[in-house]
Amino acid sequence: MPKPKNTLQIKWQPILFPQHKHQWKTAYKKVRSKLSNWRSVYKLNLEEKMIDSYGKDCCYCKTVLNVRNMSADHKNSQFSGGENTLENIEIICNKCNRRKGILSKETYTDFIEFIKKYNEDEQKYFLRKMGSYDKFGA
Repeated sequence: MPKPKNTLQIKWQPILFPQHKHQWKTAYKKVRSKLSNWRSVYKLNLEEKMIDSYGKDCCYCKTVLNVRNMSADHKNSQFSGGENTLENIEIICNKCNRRKGILSKETYTDFIEFIKKYNEDEQKYFLRKMGSYDKFGA
């Protein structure tokens, strides 16, 4: 296993290694790039949020979050009056971010609970209409 070369790699290696094994340094480079992009968009340091979320399930669809599918999202959109603060940002999967759009966390959670009473095909239909271009869970 390649050894970490700096303090940031030392911090990220135990988080990335379980999922990426010997490719953890490649994943680390992608993580650093994603964090840099988020920093330029949100003007916030989201590294701790990413560390806390990495390898865990999306709070909406239970997809395991990794560098390829994780996205930063406002719990309450700025369009709806939400602020651009660390407390208002959550890390979720890209699909749920597209589906959620400008809805608040509570409204989107209520919607997810509401559609659970329908059959699987109807649930997929509703979710596609919410902004997903592929099948839910695929």
